[in-house]
Amino acid sequence: MPRKIIAVLVGILAGFLIIELLEFLRQYILPFQAEIIIKNNGFPDAQEWIEALPLNYFIFLLIAYLAGSFGAGFLTVTISPHKILAFVTGFALLISVVIQVFSLPHPLWFIIVSLSIFLPFAYLGGILSMKLFRKS
Repeated sequence: MPRKIIAVLVGILAGFLIIELLEFLRQYILPFQAEIIIKNNGFPDAQEWIEALPLNYFIFLLIAYLAGSFGAGFLTVTISPHKILAFVTGFALLISVVIQVFSLPHPLWFIIVSLSIFLPFAYLGGILSMKLFRKS
């Protein structure tokens, strides 16, 4: 039982870390949009900020979510070989993104796609871990 709890906690932490590292990388690939701030003589409101973001920002964020959930599921099942734990890890990541997308305004298509990523890709990560590291 403690191994399962540790596996889920490590998986969640790894998922957040992967997402944050990719978000940090995004800052270099898609730099901060200073022209929006200059136009408004300060920081714009959240709705205006989100509407001004280019499509490739959202695509990159979806890739970060995908990689984070896949890595989290993979690591969870690597530590404790129960595929259902990948769902638990994916669900925890899903809850955090539900809070985020409903706290800030996001496009509807992004909300739908991002909420459909976590459970399947965490499970796929778990399946890959089982295939690579378990004989049965």
